[in-house]
Amino acid sequence: MNSEDSPPERFVAIGGEFFSLGLLTDALEFYALGGYEEGLREVLAEAVDQGDLFVYRLAKKALGEAADEEELTRLAQNGVKAGKLVYAKAAFEEAGAHDKASGLMRDELRKKRGGKLH
Repeated sequence: MNSEDSPPERFVAIGGEFFSLGLLTDALEFYALGGYEEGLREVLAEAVDQGDLFVYRLAKKALGEAADEEELTRLAQNGVKAGKLVYAKAAFEEAGAHDKASGLMRDELRKKRGGKLH
């Protein structure tokens, strides 16, 4: 698809199709091509809900915004619930909650060792 010949509405429509399928990175790419800020914000919100730091960073970049501490904390909490511990740890760290990040890994290590750290 040639972006010079396609109207922004076409990109937005394709982005919407990808979004409805849960393909967030694809949706993000097409929303960005269509200049559709509302769609980019929907992808951002979904990334926070899913605990997906990778998509969150892409969405923030596409929006030209810096990471938000509150969003990162919610993302990290959701990542823990979803079992995305690496993303959760990194999000806690980016939010400045280093104690939560290290505690998360300590807790997971404890679980794997049957309640013992050593």
